[in-house]
Amino acid sequence: MNIHDEFTALVIVRTPESVLVVERTDWPTEKNLSFPGGKKEGNELPFDTARRELLEETGLYVEPNDFRILGQRQHPKTCKKLIYLSTHFWRCKGVLENKEPEKHHSVSFESIDEVVEKMWQNNVFPPVLKFLS
Repeated sequence: MNIHDEFTALVIVRTPESVLVVERTDWPTEKNLSFPGGKKEGNELPFDTARRELLEETGLYVEPNDFRILGQRQHPKTCKKLIYLSTHFWRCKGVLENKEPEKHHSVSFESIDEVVEKMWQNNVFPPVLKFLS
């Protein structure tokens, strides 16, 4: 990956039966769930962007080397590069809270099955689905 490439890092944090999601305020649909994440800043690498965004949005901190890259793809509508990174909740430090209430109604762990159904209507990016199963 070129350090100058633009990308959005999405962070998948799971427990044995649930996954961390944010309920966005700017999506006017029933399916306004998303993984924490955001665009890179400056010369950040995906691990750095994931760590920063997770902390900014949820109050949880994870060391960059505790993330694994699951894969990347272009967003089906915007064609922007999405990089999916994963970690397990037991690797997280801090207290879970909604750190950006202007962007998110809530930040919470939800049932994996419900999230998969609500987010993508069973059209899950295969590496993410594999991590969640």
